[in-house]
Amino acid sequence: MAGGAVNRYQNTHDLVEACLSDDEQAWRDLVHRFAPLVWSIARAHRLSAADCEDVSQATWVRLWRTLKQLREPDRLGEYLSVIARRESLRYLESVARHRPGYHDVATLPTADPAPSAESMLVTKERSAELTRALLRLPPRCQHMIALLVDARSYDQIATALDLAEGSVGPIRRRCLEHLRKAIESDRRMGERQREEGVNRRLDAVQ
Repeated sequence: MAGGAVNRYQNTHDLVEACLSDDEQAWRDLVHRFAPLVWSIARAHRLSAADCEDVSQATWVRLWRTLKQLREPDRLGEYLSVIARRESLRYLESVARHRPGYHDVATLPTADPAPSAESMLVTKERSAELTRALLRLPPRCQHMIALLVDARSYDQIATALDLAEGSVGPIRRRCLEHLRKAIESDRRMGERQREEGVNRRLDAVQ
């Protein structure tokens, strides 16, 4: 189970410290714990399973190179999600560069409209929204969502999560409900923050 990795340590902070001490088992536990999150983020960018493998590998390599820079080990999930999003976008950009007729944004005429800009922004916002929601879910639900996004069968999900096949449906519904509530909570929080920002600006000009 995904939660077993962290259970070997008091908390995520201890897991990170063990990794920084070159504890190979700690690294394996860290990857096992957060692999579903990384995979879900890559899939949220509409990457294929093979592409997700490449993005995941790049994400772990970058984490290994930069883990010492993490000032708040307890926020490893957030830090890792940022890396995974950047690697997903970097991968998409790399693929686009090899397509016939590709033009770097910097070389496009300034008067030429960019009809895909808004859709790209929406995609990034939705990806960030999904990532924040996933971070609020327990490890098993993160893994469940990753498998669902990957279109795995109930039998495959049961095997991956060590569940009875008959329990996959109820757990799936609970996890999706948790995800929905997390997204709604994140949206309400964002609306409150925007409203507070507007009020502060109004107060400043009065």
